[in-house]
Amino acid sequence: MHGAAGGECASFEWIELMLNEGAGLGDATVREIAAAIKDRLITEPTIANAAEEQVIEEVIGFALDAKMNGLDSGLLEAGARRYAGLLLNTPQFMLAGVPSRDQDPAADPRIVAPGADTATLCAVLSPALLGDAWSWSCGPGGVTVSKK
Repeated sequence: MHGAAGGECASFEWIELMLNEGAGLGDATVREIAAAIKDRLITEPTIANAAEEQVIEEVIGFALDAKMNGLDSGLLEAGARRYAGLLLNTPQFMLAGVPSRDQDPAADPRIVAPGADTATLCAVLSPALLGDAWSWSCGPGGVTVSKK
């Protein structure tokens, strides 16, 4: 079995991988992990307003501006899973195929499960999906495709 980027499957699932990536950054915040989870599930990497911030803080159990490395990792993981569960029950997730609003590539989260970043997925999946009939290039915002 292979992971998203064609390599071996990870020993952990994506929330654990993202939490490990965030912890490795040293200065990552709960806001960044929340944005990364939101981006992964409903392709919206931004937290819209103070009301959304309050809900996320209550669900995760920590202030969004708290540094991840200063928190109990077990409680943070439990909170991240609760937040993911909330997002899995939103209309945005349940209505898969309904496109979200366009996102600025600059808003892409710093925290991404290894091998699941846009550039890696583009490089691995483009040849398999587009074949020899198309030309493509991978950039920060994804793939650009043209007919050969």
